Amino acid sequence: METKLRLEYRVEPARQGLYLLLPFEMPENVERLHLHYEYMRHQEAAAPAGAVNFSSRTEVNIIDLGLIAPDGTQVGASGSDKAEFRS
Repeated sequence: METKLRLEYRVEPARQGLYLLLPFEMPENVERLHLHYEYMRHQEAAAPAGAVNFSSRTEVNIIDLGLIAPDGTQVGASGSDKAEFRS
């Protein structure tokens, strides 16, 4: 049996740069965890007139993700180059 949990969270500009917690409860008897998250990381700019197959990307958001156990210890972390991980 597969159980899915969807959490949505919007970071307001005043909270940017802070460590944010998004608590959730892990169902009993879980054998695996697959976490996937999405956010707008880059902003694309149109190519200048006359450019061939060129676009400019500006990094606008970075998320580093960590998992914290109920006792407060960090049990996993991901750099901003990953959008998912499995355990």
